[in-house]
Amino acid sequence: MRKLAAIMFAFMIVLAGCSGGGTTATPTDADGGDAPDDEGEMDATPTPDGDDGTDGDESDDGTDTDQPDLRETLRNTGSGGPLENATQVEFTLYNGTQQIDVLIRNDTSADRELIRLTRANGDTTTLYSTGDYAALRNTTTGQIRYGEPDGRIGTGLSFGASILIFGGLSYAGAVEWEAAGTTSVGGQDAAVFEADSLNRTAFENPDEGLNYGFEPDDVQSVDGRFVVTSEGGIRSISVDIVTGAGTFGTEISLTYEDVSVTKPDWVDESQAS
Repeated sequence: MRKLAAIMFAFMIVLAGCSGGGTTATPTDADGGDAPDDEGEMDATPTPDGDDGTDGDESDDGTDTDQPDLRETLRNTGSGGPLENATQVEFTLYNGTQQIDVLIRNDTSADRELIRLTRANGDTTTLYSTGDYAALRNTTTGQIRYGEPDGRIGTGLSFGASILIFGGLSYAGAVEWEAAGTTSVGGQDAAVFEADSLNRTAFENPDEGLNYGFEPDDVQSVDGRFVVTSEGGIRSISVDIVTGAGTFGTEISLTYEDVSVTKPDWVDESQAS
């Protein structure tokens, strides 16, 4: 939970900065000095207040009586709600012709955590941490660094991952969501929302200072699904906004059940001590 907690803290900082409007968050450098700085330019901008939506699973029935409030759900995500409680986060950010992937796994029973970030150019940085040490590896250079679990090692990667996830969630505010039924996920009832059009208000509010990377008139199609439990737990989000310049959006799935993290074969514990 150490680095995941750091991600949520970074999330809150970004939210606090953006809720006042006037800035554009750009998740470009996602390792803050813990690994090479060659992620490529990306404009994914957080929108703490826009329309809300996300992807889902399946099902089909019901109307929107007693449906969760999507706007409140995304606000809670930024203040340490669903993401903080998740044991696994699988995330992809699409920004035109670029794609960045983030995986976070938190094994609470073994006190192990793994964060992996794959950049648009294919470079991958992985952080493995336990209660005793942290190990950071860049797969392109082969460089491996060790340090204290709550030290500087991996802090830049954690912050970068938080910015990327926040940037991806901003696309949920760029589309219009409608209730599309219910489903069951992990033994819990969940509401399903779908989107097929833009939320143009998100593009017309100059006070937010947002830059989605495209103009509304350039959009060719919109496809989105969002699944959230009655308790406000996000299960999955998918937003695909197709433009002439490429696809913008995100895919994210969250797990709250126990997961296991095993020590990677590249970790040498004798070097970590």
